[in-house]
Amino acid sequence: MSIPSSTYDIATISNPSAALTDFSLIVDLSNMSSAWWAAVDTTDGTKGRAAKGDGTTELACDWIDFDNGSETGLVRIKWTGTLATTGTQEVEIYPPQAANASYAATDTYGQYNAYNSNWIGYWPLQSDANDRTSTQNNGTAQGGATVGGVSGKIGNATSFDGIDDWIELSTVFASGAADFEIDLWYKGTDGDNQYFGQGLTTSNNPRLLFMHQSSYYKIVGATAAMAVATTDDIDDSWRNLVANSTNIYIDSTSRVSGSDYIQAGTYDNAGIGTFNRNGSLYQPTQGNIQDVKAFNSSRSDAERSQEYIQVSDNATFWGTWTNVTSGSTYNESYSESITLAETQSSTMLLPLSISEGLSLSETQNIIATFIIGLSESIGMSESQDGSFTIEIGISESIGLSELEASIGAFALSIAESMGVSDICTSGDLTTGKLSVTISSNKSYVNITATKTDISISATRSKITITGV
Repeated sequence: MSIPSSTYDIATISNPSAALTDFSLIVDLSNMSSAWWAAVDTTDGTKGRAAKGDGTTELACDWIDFDNGSETGLVRIKWTGTLATTGTQEVEIYPPQAANASYAATDTYGQYNAYNSNWIGYWPLQSDANDRTSTQNNGTAQGGATVGGVSGKIGNATSFDGIDDWIELSTVFASGAADFEIDLWYKGTDGDNQYFGQGLTTSNNPRLLFMHQSSYYKIVGATAAMAVATTDDIDDSWRNLVANSTNIYIDSTSRVSGSDYIQAGTYDNAGIGTFNRNGSLYQPTQGNIQDVKAFNSSRSDAERSQEYIQVSDNATFWGTWTNVTSGSTYNESYSESITLAETQSSTMLLPLSISEGLSLSETQNIIATFIIGLSESIGMSESQDGSFTIEIGISESIGLSELEASIGAFALSIAESMGVSDICTSGDLTTGKLSVTISSNKSYVNITATKTDISISATRSKITITGV
């Protein structure tokens, strides 16, 4: 289906340090506006939608643990194409509504397509141990572990007792693989932990271990170990731990480099929190774990950093989620000088831009009401996709000041000294008032006038007024 014509929230992405392709964004839905949640009328998160800020480019999304009762949940959104290092890049999120069709996991904009092809496992551990990727390596909680039972760095996390709690998985990484990456968040104080492992239930080898042991973080594969000494990171704070075949990262900072790869051989199990190694649980974790990701190749530093930043502080990463809805009212003013010298009996052209204070970077494709005062400085550096109605008074000297209010429309008075009265073939507009409807679409504004109405269609920097 097409993008709904309904309310939505919009926010701007924090730009990455290097361009990324098909990057999977994450949004903490508890940060959505109250108006957004008020519009939700279903428990089915797959009836929600996401789009780029242009309002037309739909994006695949995975609604994780969506709960409209508690107004919580997460959503992963794949930014299709290039996520650039500069410029304004926005995401619109439309609330799940019963009138929308549900997306299946395999649909173009469904769950599995919210992740690019190097994701081979993703276990948020929010309320279940399921793998959100198309691999579907769903886990099973063992030993009495309650998935999602504690608060996490983002959303919920899962607590492990250090005795027999773990998430049992099928083998994650291929035998003998020379390239891989594991990414997870951990909070605890116990110094000996097995965060992730895979192995054989009847032997100590083959093995792949990502662990903390005797004051060292270790990734153990085919070689003895690649390890980094640490004394300050097991401090009951949330830490992002990443390991691949050449590096260990703590909170997105490289702490050791070397070389290791997955030991060749037959594996029959894997696990989060521990795993079954030669018939027993190997060094079970005590503490909390969440947002576990497995990749079939090492990520770039920019991708790893962007993932860390958005999970570490999702509210700051996105900033304010602004609600856009039919009938919304905005009080803003325009600034920067305009010129009416090009006034003609039928058409005139004047430069127009909207200043930063207008906060109209959120593109719209629905009807909204804006209360805007136009003064000598006008600007439209930012604009809207959609229609809105304003009341504007135009003064004698400048022609664009003195805001006047009315219900549903702005009254516009046009002074003779501006030469604007000539835009109509008949009627004296010196003391008259016109209702004004503005419909904008990013860079220029066309104003068409009749005796009583002016319609403004905006697309970024200029206004053309045509008189009837």
